[in-house]
Amino acid sequence: MAQSQLESLCARHPELAYRVTKFSWWRLARLQQRMADLMTRSVRERLAMLLVRLAAEYGQDRSKGVRTLGLNLTHDDLAHLVGCSREMVSKVVGQFRESGWVRSSRKTIELTDLTALKQAASHAHHPRKAGVAPRR
Repeated sequence: MAQSQLESLCARHPELAYRVTKFSWWRLARLQQRMADLMTRSVRERLAMLLVRLAAEYGQDRSKGVRTLGLNLTHDDLAHLVGCSREMVSKVVGQFRESGWVRSSRKTIELTDLTALKQAASHAHHPRKAGVAPRR
């Protein structure tokens, strides 16, 4: 749709203009939050946060305490979504697997300890020591 068509439509329907504006502000706020996360959170935190969010939005409960992501994503896909290399995602997913938080196979990730992932996503799992830079 051309800009002039959207402007004409919004002029005729003020409620639509309000909704378009509201949606635009919501998207801007999400982008600002994503940029802040990229600058202040470790890859481990960003990946945990992404897995928790994807499981909440798209996931399905499998068995007691196990939730899928509901999407088939490669480590390369995850790397693009959290802003790091595929190798780093593979390393962190491996750590999550060793901790018993996830099970993973080709393009499939199941969350087995959602509570631990939520803690990792909220900085609570690995408090930073004074003078020590966060692991990336």
